[in-house]
Amino acid sequence: MVLVWNELAEGDSDYVAGLVAMNSVFQVIFYNIYAWVFITVLPTWFGFKGAVVNIGIGQIAKSVFIYLGIPFVAGMLTRFVVLRAKGEEWYRTRFISRIALLGLWRFCSPSSSCSVSRVT
Repeated sequence: MVLVWNELAEGDSDYVAGLVAMNSVFQVIFYNIYAWVFITVLPTWFGFKGAVVNIGIGQIAKSVFIYLGIPFVAGMLTRFVVLRAKGEEWYRTRFISRIALLGLWRFCSPSSSCSVSRVT
């Protein structure tokens, strides 16, 4: 979605793509550690012994990989495959605009009055 909003704001696509990629990598690497600390360690420091959850870093890492890692890898593979098959011009002008519409449509519920126009 960040890439879509960046396109709508006519921002630097390459810069934002790099930031989003780095953010995704950092989330995959560090989120499981943060979640484990906040769920299991910090409650005991504040005296919430009854609120301690028995969960391992591996379980959290698996969830993070499913929700963040798989889409990240799928996005990278899509980019590399489409760039190689169709070229950068087609990727930027045709493919990104279609994906952008799909991303915007996903966040507009049928009951909302959200209108989506073609991104150029």
